[in-house]
Amino acid sequence: MQANKHYMWRINPEIAILKFIKGNVAISVSDKFGKTVYANDRFCRITGCNENELLGAVNCLFNQDNHKDPCCENLWETIERGQVWKGTLKNKTKTGDSFWLETTIVPLVDVEGNIESFVTMYLNVSKPNQDITKEELNNMRKQY
Repeated sequence: MQANKHYMWRINPEIAILKFIKGNVAISVSDKFGKTVYANDRFCRITGCNENELLGAVNCLFNQDNHKDPCCENLWETIERGQVWKGTLKNKTKTGDSFWLETTIVPLVDVEGNIESFVTMYLNVSKPNQDITKEELNNMRKQY
């Protein structure tokens, strides 16, 4: 059995890497208007929503209030230029519990350079069952 695992890495590492990412990273895909078109199981668990609740709903990142938030200004300037944005965002589950996510947003563009969709990958950096402040998050980062 071990030989089969190593064989897969040599023959088709992309599939093995994709399986790893899907199992360990929360992922959502939104269209250019911000509506969620895909959410993996890990993203559903973090948000406390099932896939049917998320699909077609506007991702909170695309909420008009977030466009006005000074913290998100750089985020929007970056992804609207078609560039990758990385940072830490606070979000809430559907029950109102807060959590922090290390977030990477990748705009996908067509051949003419127009944004078609956004792939967003999240790593939950919150402490289990506890709200975490921005200061605590910065202290956690310093430890690594």
